Amino acid sequence: TMFPADGAARFVALRRQALGDGALDFLLLLRNERERPQPSPVHVAAYSTKKQSVLKSLEQEADSLAATPFNIGHVAIGTALSYLDFRYADEDWRTPHPRIARWHRDFCARPSVRATEPIDDS
Repeated sequence: TMFPADGAARFVALRRQALGDGALDFLLLLRNERERPQPSPVHVAAYSTKKQSVLKSLEQEADSLAATPFNIGHVAIGTALSYLDFRYADEDWRTPHPRIARWHRDFCARPSVRATEPIDDS
């Protein structure tokens, strides 16, 4: 199931879901801020720092993430990383974070993920 029943596994899945959801939230805010006529350097720096912190945390957790049965935490983290690819394609987040990049490559190979890849029609 997407939400494990076991207490410890459930807590880990929900924590990962919160991390992925929170990352996606500030990535959207960062994109919106960058597109303003006069972006706030303070806000851009704060969101960029958060992005680096999340990537560092995910890099440390990548092996455990890969070893855990697929659940809601994987969906949230995978979605946030895919958003990085989609809206921040010019930024190389993979090179300094090879373990989470490898996990994300495997995540993106899942049929359900491939069937729901974003299309930019703007």
